[in-house]
Amino acid sequence: MPQVTSFVFHTLNADGSVYGRGCFAYEGPPDGVDIQYNFGTSAGGTANKMLSFWYSDPVTGTLDISALINFNWTNGWQGAHYRFDFNLWNHPYNSHGMTAGQAQPNRLGPISGHRGNGDVSTQKRLQWPTLAPATMTGQGGSATPVPAPAPVPTPSPTEVLTIPKVDLVVVIDSSVSMKDEATALSEAVGAAIEAAKTSCPSDLRVTYLGIEGVFKGTRFDRTVRSYLTETAKVSESVLKGRKVGTVAGGGAQEDGARAIEDVSLNFDWRSGASRAVFFLGDESLEGGNENAKQDQADIEAANRAIATAKQTKVKVHTYLGTSGVKASVKKEIEGEYARVAKETGGQGFTSQDALSGFTGLLQKVICGSKTVIPAPAPTPTPTPAPAAQPFCCCQAFVEGK
Repeated sequence: MPQVTSFVFHTLNADGSVYGRGCFAYEGPPDGVDIQYNFGTSAGGTANKMLSFWYSDPVTGTLDISALINFNWTNGWQGAHYRFDFNLWNHPYNSHGMTAGQAQPNRLGPISGHRGNGDVSTQKRLQWPTLAPATMTGQGGSATPVPAPAPVPTPSPTEVLTIPKVDLVVVIDSSVSMKDEATALSEAVGAAIEAAKTSCPSDLRVTYLGIEGVFKGTRFDRTVRSYLTETAKVSESVLKGRKVGTVAGGGAQEDGARAIEDVSLNFDWRSGASRAVFFLGDESLEGGNENAKQDQADIEAANRAIATAKQTKVKVHTYLGTSGVKASVKKEIEGEYARVAKETGGQGFTSQDALSGFTGLLQKVICGSKTVIPAPAPTPTPTPAPAAQPFCCCQAFVEGK
């Protein structure tokens, strides 16, 4: 197994108090490294593989490696070079994030372009990272670094790692209005999934499908109808989604509720796998916004999708993209997207949200859980040291949970 090194860092107020907290992890030693990371790749210097990056503060919220545009970490490279800086934004929207650095061991780094939720933060500084503790242990509800406990000749509990199977189907409205967002969403969702997978063992199968259409150059290269009839081997006559060309405008390509029903009922879910659908759209769930409004047919279609998803034990997560409809109509549509997610046990997102939230959601779903089998009664021995757990550079750490 390659060596994994983790560092923690803080952003500071003008008075030196802590404002935000972050961490990063990579394959390699703590010293003598020169990492130059650019959105998904490590290049230059020692080219160590980045495993995770998390940061959280009151302005940016929580962002992860999927929002990391570039990152430089030089720690004792060639014995004398030191540098820490990064550019972190929820691209392509760039509504939340910051540009930080350069920090050095004896000098704080400046922070510019620090904003989120309409707020702008100034006069913050970036602190030089410190090596994360190798182990952590709970002490009265707080986490305190301690040395790893020395082995003792007593029976120990056995931890059995259970890795859940998860089937995730990402479905997109393939109408013309989604074309501008399709590429960005394809990359953002894909990056979020990869970030979640690198955080823990998982058995995740992801399928990307478009409703009655595809977007070239993206992961959405197959239609719902094609997959269900050709791969899942169901009869086309059982599908509820309407064919392209049978509804005015882009209606059939905007049948989000029908697509949720068809996937929930007919996808080739693996036996024993948790089931999830992530629907991406920008208009009402039944054929889009006919007459530039959401009507009763849209609500009834959402009701049917909810009932079918609950019946088939599918959690539906939703994403409402940017839309040209007036604000009052968009608010109604946003309410229906959120209702579908909430009533099926999923989570709703909008174009105003950072998809780092989706990364955190995925981690909860796909990460393995441990079951502890009690040890047999030990013979009298000295009291063992506290149980230790490896340091985790993850959402829970930067949010202080």
